[in-house]
Amino acid sequence: MLIYYFPIEWLKKGIEYPTRLTEDKTEDIICKLQYLYNLQPKEILPSIEGGLLISYFNEKNIKTLKIEVYNDFDVAAIVIDEKECKPTISEDIENLNFDTILNEFLS
Repeated sequence: MLIYYFPIEWLKKGIEYPTRLTEDKTEDIICKLQYLYNLQPKEILPSIEGGLLISYFNEKNIKTLKIEVYNDFDVAAIVIDEKECKPTISEDIENLNFDTILNEFLS
């Protein structure tokens, strides 16, 4: 079960609350990345675009991985080089294949 805070103001602005199916898909992604790469999320937050955001931080190379799981079940990811304060790669994730994104995040 995921625990996160959803700001009430967002509901008033029409931002969608994450659906149960979105939560399930998010949990699947977290479990997959934990099992295959031993990654633990730094935080799980609601997305202003309707869905959930999973954030990971790599202390070795000072990079952040952000994965958004939208209520329409699309998934997108971005890697940010925190030293340079700029993204290094971003892409839509098809079939939960994170290989390209994770190669960048872990290198």
